[in-house]
Amino acid sequence: MKLNSLFQDGSVLQRQKNIPVWGKATPEHLLKAAFGGKEAWTRSSANGDFIFFLPPFEAGGPYTLTVSDTESDENVTISDILVGEVWIASGQSNMSYSLESNWAVDTSVKREDKTSYKQFQEFISSTSKASNLRFFKVAQNASGCRETEAVGKWYRLNSPQAPQCSAVAAWFGKYVQERLNIPIGMIVTAWGGTIAEAWTSPEALLTNPDTAICVNQLEERMSTQEAWEVNSKDATAARLSRPDPGNTGFAKGWANPEFIDATWSMMQIPGSWKQQGISGNGAIWVRRKVKIPKAWVGKELVLHTGGIDKHDITYFNGVEIGRTGKELESDWYNYPRAYTVPANLVREGENTIAIRAFSFLWEGAFWGGDNSYVLSLQGTDETIPLAGKWSATPEFDWGNLSMENLNPNSFGRNNPNTPGILFDGMLYPLLPYAIRGAIWYQGESNAPTLNTSKQYYAKLKTMISDWRFHFRQGDFPFIQVQLANYHAPAAFDKKSAWALLREAQRLVCDSLPEVYMASAIDIGEAEDIHPQDKKSVGCRLADNALANVYGLPVTPSGPLYRGCRRENNYIRLFFDHADGLCFSQSPCPTCDADSSKGFFIIERDGNATPADTVSIEGSTVLVSASKCSTPIGVKYAWSDNPPSTLYNNSNLPASPFSTVDEFR
Repeated sequence: MKLNSLFQDGSVLQRQKNIPVWGKATPEHLLKAAFGGKEAWTRSSANGDFIFFLPPFEAGGPYTLTVSDTESDENVTISDILVGEVWIASGQSNMSYSLESNWAVDTSVKREDKTSYKQFQEFISSTSKASNLRFFKVAQNASGCRETEAVGKWYRLNSPQAPQCSAVAAWFGKYVQERLNIPIGMIVTAWGGTIAEAWTSPEALLTNPDTAICVNQLEERMSTQEAWEVNSKDATAARLSRPDPGNTGFAKGWANPEFIDATWSMMQIPGSWKQQGISGNGAIWVRRKVKIPKAWVGKELVLHTGGIDKHDITYFNGVEIGRTGKELESDWYNYPRAYTVPANLVREGENTIAIRAFSFLWEGAFWGGDNSYVLSLQGTDETIPLAGKWSATPEFDWGNLSMENLNPNSFGRNNPNTPGILFDGMLYPLLPYAIRGAIWYQGESNAPTLNTSKQYYAKLKTMISDWRFHFRQGDFPFIQVQLANYHAPAAFDKKSAWALLREAQRLVCDSLPEVYMASAIDIGEAEDIHPQDKKSVGCRLADNALANVYGLPVTPSGPLYRGCRRENNYIRLFFDHADGLCFSQSPCPTCDADSSKGFFIIERDGNATPADTVSIEGSTVLVSASKCSTPIGVKYAWSDNPPSTLYNNSNLPASPFSTVDEFR
């Protein structure tokens, strides 16, 4: 006899609901379960499967569960079981980002100075009832099969394994536990870089025209030998890309100071070489001359850059001074580089920096802000800025290798972006565990283009409805994180795929019951797609749950756009959760005074004009632009990294929005 892996010592079960408990036993035997002084009975099926439904319990414990085979001497007992609130925590890397992420891996900054480390220390020191706060981390599984067992263990959040828990899930659980004063169980099932389609069942994908064709093609693909043979750590990269064919640029003298690069293109760094039309995925070289003062000659320097997507080899005056990444590793694309320049290479006057960047998939870019690119004198604050125009040329160009190019030939075992594969491997094994709801942090991988962002509205609706159908627990609460601010700050960007995806997230809340959203528009990082402040994200998700699910007097979110009304040349905007509506005192430093509040008037021709009149009247905002005589709508915080200036009295930011239908 064997219980499913979710039922083990230290489990947390959902209160106030019938509790399914299942496993395997001798076929067609009568079984009895004893839990908390109550009994339940069932009989195993012809192949030995069984399921009990324990009656509802109030929060409490610890309890012991014993399952006995009445026709043999077999029995299974598990102990230290708590009854409380159980939440699924799912999504991509910002959900899988653990309490120890960044400070345990990235060594470019001292551990004690990192936000992620400080928040981890705060979590451990301030969580007084961590033995009643537990998590189950589902092991990553893209086997291509519909799995029935999740690999993982239940751990307390005061155990040595606590740093491995999702940081967002840990903070969410902590805040909910503190307010409800009952046990909390977080089941974390997440995988970085994954798309919503991977988390949706193939059956549900067939109901969406944007995904149905992929499922039909997938069935053909999955009948081939190749789909099942691939076994790679990064199967997506292995299918779509290829290994680095070798550094041919160095042999051509591209690192040497004497090389003449007058025929090369000019590239703005930081920036994306793909978006600037320099090259597609593959390898490029960039070069820059820098003048060294006489006082620096013969002294060690440090070359600082932002993240280089994904690998680099960096040279100073023709000599390699550092490299990061190998093969198809994708972990280093956004980690800043800091390479020591030996004293003997430093000359007075003109010196040459050359970088070979290799990107085998997705974006190809030099990440970070202008301040990330400097040459410094070791041990001092003296620096030479390096941001600006660099000479650039492709070494080899593979074109655009991204999610847009995913096709049936890339589907298969160990490719986590195969449609339906993570539903089968990492969500189906949880069915039909009793839960209260789900928190979801995902969307970055569905936003490479305006088209994929536009499709996200229907895809997310399909996924949520699919989960609810399979869990068989009605319209359970689903709380998502609206994408954080990222990339270079901008007041407005008509072509922002991230802004459009945020709008899709917002509209899903209006189109399905019990779907809520926490905005992270003011707590992201321009230079890091994985902002370290996961505490604020977890707190905002918890506020949503405490108000909308548990009915506590908590402000669930920042101001949420609810509607608008035309008043002559003005547009009046109405909001929910707008008590104490106010403008932040810290507008975006890169924006001018007229646009710093982030409001733009949309005209009939689709053009956007910065609002020059923005005023708060009670819980509404009145906006206009004197240059616009025919306003048809308003957009707020509409760019990858917009100014976020509208808040309520709980200091929570207004969600970005558009009053114009973006999904027609």
